[in-house]
Amino acid sequence: MAAQETNESATIEDLKKQIAALRNDLGDVTKTLQSIAEGEVRGAARKAKAKVDEVSGKARDAANYAREEADELVTGTKQIITERPLMAAGIAVAIGYLLGVMTKRR
Repeated sequence: MAAQETNESATIEDLKKQIAALRNDLGDVTKTLQSIAEGEVRGAARKAKAKVDEVSGKARDAANYAREEADELVTGTKQIITERPLMAAGIAVAIGYLLGVMTKRR
């Protein structure tokens, strides 16, 4: 009987050691998964920032282009008004008349 108790004690001690080892392994796996997840999040954040920077650059370019086009239109309009003031006044009157007709309430 003493041998059986010793054998059971050894088995219990072995099980305790195995459970402790499993806990340690589980803790290591948890840390590894957490590290992987953090890396994925950082990578996604970098990609998102790069995309935002790209879109911001494109929007800035589009705004600059629109500003340049508007400046050219204003310059061209001023030139026409200076060179042909009567024609410019006639066009303004015609546009005003058309807008009045289109917005007139019936």
